[in-house]
Amino acid sequence: MGEQVSHPTSRAPGLVASVAIALAAACATFAFAALLLWRSGARTLAALDFNAALFEDFLGPYWATAHNLLTASQEPAAGYLYPSTLAWLLAPIAWLGAWLDARLGGGSMAASWAAVAFVLGSLAVLIASVFSMLRPQSLWIAAAAGAVFGLAHAPIHGGYWAQASLPAIAGLAAGLALFQKDRPVLGGAAIGFAGALKLHPLIGVVALVVPRRGSGRSTVGAVTAAISWCLFTVGLPWVAMGSDAFLRFHRAVFERLGAMNAWVMTKEGGRGSQDLPAILGRAVPLDSHLARKAVGWTIGVFLVWLAVRALRSRESGTPRMLAAFVFLAAVPWAAVSPTWPHGLLWVPAAWWIAANSSSRVSGWLAAASFAAGSIVALRALGTPEAYAWYGLPAWSAFLAVASAAAAVFDRSLAPRD
Repeated sequence: MGEQVSHPTSRAPGLVASVAIALAAACATFAFAALLLWRSGARTLAALDFNAALFEDFLGPYWATAHNLLTASQEPAAGYLYPSTLAWLLAPIAWLGAWLDARLGGGSMAASWAAVAFVLGSLAVLIASVFSMLRPQSLWIAAAAGAVFGLAHAPIHGGYWAQASLPAIAGLAAGLALFQKDRPVLGGAAIGFAGALKLHPLIGVVALVVPRRGSGRSTVGAVTAAISWCLFTVGLPWVAMGSDAFLRFHRAVFERLGAMNAWVMTKEGGRGSQDLPAILGRAVPLDSHLARKAVGWTIGVFLVWLAVRALRSRESGTPRMLAAFVFLAAVPWAAVSPTWPHGLLWVPAAWWIAANSSSRVSGWLAAASFAAGSIVALRALGTPEAYAWYGLPAWSAFLAVASAAAAVFDRSLAPRD
């Protein structure tokens, strides 16, 4: 624990400056690329997603559910598929928006600005966490990394929807970064908080329990914090809503998730999903849902094994925790249906590992992953439907995992201390 991955001969720039430069470069690159590829903002919005509705998740089911929690109904709005924690966190902002709307007519603006803060704040935490685990050697390199990030389809898709995957994956990355920096309780708390938004980040607990020299007490503290914060964050809505309303709310959510899981396994429902079971259903004549899920879960177990191997690596300079983040964050993509493109937010972190590796194999795999997972590929195929149907985000994810594995297990990362 506590390994710092930085260049041995040059002073790494400050984390805040690196993140600010990277985020600014990402926004500028996306804006410039969108202008070149689609010529106008309206055409860009229409081309990025099926529904062509900016911030559709945040301004739709999240915001509506937050308003419902302020009323007697306390029901999940149509399309809301998450624990009530997220909606409760938005409830004060929703109340403020309603107050502004009543007084000044500004409620809709409050929601839009909240969505912008939700997206940019989550992306900033994600970039900061990745840079904390593997620091850029200069601000120019941070800017280059941001430019690549600004062309990546997964974070753009997540930002377009203002999706809960953004704070969830950012929380997982932040938790692992804090754990690497010998702050196990804070790291565990971040993972637990992220797990209260969406269950997937709890896979990060695996990284907390892998045995390392002298890690016994810190592991116990981190795991305890993760479980406690998850239960605490989920438990607050229980207290606020009462047990009957709380159980009724989550029963409705689970019923919707079950219906969506059955639908996504059909030919029509699986058109946009990028998880391996759905991709298998489109690519090969594997009619059995159980067989497809078995393949996905087998690969998911393999990804956990890769994460454990990376964490137990003794190679000097290996970005163990960042590699574990990539492999563990990829587990839902392998095993959980549906996984939409915004569920692949970890892919640029794999590119960052490859960029800091001297492995040619890793570099070529990352380049191929970027080619498949960029908005340039989306533009080349013409429509978001075609881009999703051919599974290019999934191919990008597969190549990203392979590039990270090649970088870590080739033992050829550029020297670091």
